[in-house]
Amino acid sequence: MTLGQGTTALSFDLHEARAAEKKAELQHILFRLATQVSDLDSKLQKANQALDSMKMQRTSGGAVNLGLVDLDGKKKGGATKVKPKQPGMSVINPTSKKRKAARGVEFD
Repeated sequence: MTLGQGTTALSFDLHEARAAEKKAELQHILFRLATQVSDLDSKLQKANQALDSMKMQRTSGGAVNLGLVDLDGKKKGGATKVKPKQPGMSVINPTSKKRKAARGVEFD
């Protein structure tokens, strides 16, 4: 039996087994799943505790060490004026002039 497509496909070889073999395999799978669930649950609890401690630091300490980062750069300094494009000036490098003025399309 194959599930999925491509490189992520899972294939299983199914064979007929006796009830005792099925019972032992099913028991092994269930215990393994229970172990994984308990491990994931403990990881989730640790992550939630870390998140709660970060939230507590944020609320008790005011701002979180963002003093060095300027989040609102618009308030400081004046706004730069946008100069209109003058004819003959380059669009990519506005401080240099074009070498030739555009003439349009030339037909032979």
